[in-house]
Amino acid sequence: MSRRAAIIPGGWTAIVVAEGDEPPLRPLLAESFEVGRIVDDELGAKRRDWNEADVDLAVRRLMQRLIDLKAESVVIEWATSKTSKNHALAQAIKQACFANDITCSYAKKWRLWNTTEHRAWVSRRILEGYQGWPSDTFNVSRDCGVMLLESISPERPTQFSELLKETSHAPSLESSDAPIEAAPPVTTPGETSLKRRGEKKKPAPPVVLLPRTAGIDPGSHSLGLVITEGTTVPVQLVHSVTFQVGEKVPLKRPRKIKSGDETITVTTRHSLTLPMATALADKIVSRLIEYRVTKLGIEHTETVHMNPQIVGAAASAISTSLIRMSWLDLLIGQRAEAAGIEVHRVSAATWRARVVGRPKGKRGGAGAELIPAAVASRIRGWPPEADVHERDAAGVNLWLILPPPESPPLAEKKARAPRLATPKTPREPGRRPPSYYARLERLRSETAQARAATGCHCGNQRHGRHRTGCPLAC
Repeated sequence: MSRRAAIIPGGWTAIVVAEGDEPPLRPLLAESFEVGRIVDDELGAKRRDWNEADVDLAVRRLMQRLIDLKAESVVIEWATSKTSKNHALAQAIKQACFANDITCSYAKKWRLWNTTEHRAWVSRRILEGYQGWPSDTFNVSRDCGVMLLESISPERPTQFSELLKETSHAPSLESSDAPIEAAPPVTTPGETSLKRRGEKKKPAPPVVLLPRTAGIDPGSHSLGLVITEGTTVPVQLVHSVTFQVGEKVPLKRPRKIKSGDETITVTTRHSLTLPMATALADKIVSRLIEYRVTKLGIEHTETVHMNPQIVGAAASAISTSLIRMSWLDLLIGQRAEAAGIEVHRVSAATWRARVVGRPKGKRGGAGAELIPAAVASRIRGWPPEADVHERDAAGVNLWLILPPPESPPLAEKKARAPRLATPKTPREPGRRPPSYYARLERLRSETAQARAATGCHCGNQRHGRHRTGCPLAC
């Protein structure tokens, strides 16, 4: 079965890819995204503004979807004004389709004039023309789906009564000197061919696909995977899913475990064998290859701080869970590297420090309450119902994209004031300073006065001994 696509270019651009030759079709993609941004003009009114970079980004995103889903033909809505930005975006999409050998055509006058009738008509056509159309799509995506159906089997009702044409007289070709022109090629109703007479295929620059990164949060019971597209925030969400790890196995007999002041009865246990882990790793790597992921980040456990009060069976269960996480980390990383994907491992403290600004040395769960807001503001299309495993996987993904924070420059050391040397009293060579001789003379005088006061008449006291019978003799 062939795969067809339809695109409505505009401020909110929609793309629908479906599979099938005749309705009902099987939808493969129904997506809409914003092009440009809303700004205030000189009078304070809101208007949409985009530039060539926004058009180039939108074209690359559309072509990436068409190439991934292997669309064979594309229908683009024709802009009513050739001076509008929608027309420029449509022309850029047409050139990109020609460069990638994808059949392309324009769709004209497929909408209903009455808005109320148009909405009811679109709802009926979507219900009858597709099998399993997603329910959470916007009106522009639904319009795009109906435009694709109209290109296959047009059912647009007549908008006005047909006017009777007057019979005209065909002039004789024999008496006319005007050259006979060939009739224009017949086109499909509701469409117009892009290949005009005499128009040559213009060379278009190659479409550069946006790189895709993935983040994985491995757990003992669940594993989160998030794939995004883009190199700068905000990035576009491509895929988000949570895988179940292992299975629950019933125990032969119930077990009672004491938790605090309560006693819990356990009837099952969690089991993860090598074949289960290998099959899960192969499934995840196949998903990465399917979405053309070039860089992968995995949360890795580096250190473990366990509460001293956790002992016995609880400590054994926690240790087993950590071993299983490391087991999955190793299997997924090896298979991803063998598939040519760049693999990076990071601890929870490191990626949180970059994503939410939590100090790396701060222990505990500080900063976890800031992760949901940080993820939702930097990933377009983030689902609010995502669980904690997908949230942490998104944090690892953003760690790969966000640049490392710049360290504050080191403060320059102040120059120390030079010390002034104490001026020394000049003395003669080989002679001690005058203070030495003044101290020596003072000691001699004090010693002589002490001996005279005690009645000591000993001679030289070089050896420190007094004569026998001297009052100072010991």
